[in-house]
Amino acid sequence: MTATVRTGLDLVEVERFRLSLERHPQLMERVFTATEAGDCRSKGDSVRSLAARFAAKEAVGKLLGTGVLTWLEIQVLPGPHVRLSGRTAALAASLGIGDIALSLTHTDTMAGATATALAVPAGEPVWTAGGGVRGTREQAPSARSASCDFGLLDLSERPEVFSGTQVRELDRATIEEVGVPGQILMERAALGVTRLVLSRFAGRHTLVVCGRGNNGGDGLAAARQLHLAGHPVACAVAGKEDDLSVDAAAQLRWARAVGVNLRLESLPDYLWDESEVVLDCLLGTGARAELRAPVAEWAARINQLGARGVPVVAVDVPTGVDADTGETASGVVAATCTVAFHAAKTGTVCPPGSEAAGEVVVCDIGIPHFLETAPDVRVVTAADVAVPGRRPDDHKYRAGLVAVVAGSKDFPGAAYL
Repeated sequence: MTATVRTGLDLVEVERFRLSLERHPQLMERVFTATEAGDCRSKGDSVRSLAARFAAKEAVGKLLGTGVLTWLEIQVLPGPHVRLSGRTAALAASLGIGDIALSLTHTDTMAGATATALAVPAGEPVWTAGGGVRGTREQAPSARSASCDFGLLDLSERPEVFSGTQVRELDRATIEEVGVPGQILMERAALGVTRLVLSRFAGRHTLVVCGRGNNGGDGLAAARQLHLAGHPVACAVAGKEDDLSVDAAAQLRWARAVGVNLRLESLPDYLWDESEVVLDCLLGTGARAELRAPVAEWAARINQLGARGVPVVAVDVPTGVDADTGETASGVVAATCTVAFHAAKTGTVCPPGSEAAGEVVVCDIGIPHFLETAPDVRVVTAADVAVPGRRPDDHKYRAGLVAVVAGSKDFPGAAYL
């Protein structure tokens, strides 16, 4: 298999783009980084420059074959030059794509961009500009493994799902019967969150929003780990220090000791506004009732960030999701991704909670599997489904029969449909 040239092309009507920005002001923050916006404002007509950069991002998405995964992961810099990050960078690496050449142009009415790159399969020679061989490209991790590795599993790899009640009992048994301290489990849980943030959102200003219980303790531990890793992070706690659980209070002391930017009870607007990633650590698996102040207000601010395109990472379960049933409270946090500890919770795979959870990945925190009872739910994976092959000339009378097991004597409608 030889190297291939990949291209992407996009055109944007300038006036239509101008109207979109006027009608939806949040589009600017969702699509462009502060650096990109600043570069365009220095031009004579910033809207034409922004439209050209928008076209460039679309062109890169077409080049990759997936469309734009996350707008802010494709940054168009002067030159023009493309800088990829997060899942988009991982996808490009898995395709063998290194540098992407860009060409931007615009008139008074149209803006356009062309993206071109050489995709080099693993093991193929990488050529220098002078025609010499620099070496061979090694196998790159897949887009999924690059963004979800380091011990984080997707639901096809960890399909067993437990209720919040079951996992809290597993926590208790691990601490009281096996003898593993709760702080070790909390540290392991936070490490999974930290790994995901560093692998997907390296360098992005991260706001960790914590409640008063152990879910907040997980967030405080993650804030400390991110800070020590040199990642820009601020951490807010929705309560006074005296209100925290024992383990969360200890994590607060340790975070303060290493210099984490901490805020208790309130958070200035500029920290919300500067956030490029937000971690939802307000409520965990024990929450049931409707959201109350100050959690309700802070959940609303998180959702405002999410509406602007800021990635929202829920820690174990999104705030407002019942971990046992999937029922949601008014104002539930809508997450981009949920990092589940030990196993996904029933409420994050069953609607409507699954809609709030987004992508679910699982972090092993050290709970022994021999303590487990039968899972509450099991996710059906591709390995569970055997679809027979089809010949080009097959028709409905030769392609087998499908058995539908559904409905009941009194309610056959779903089966008929």
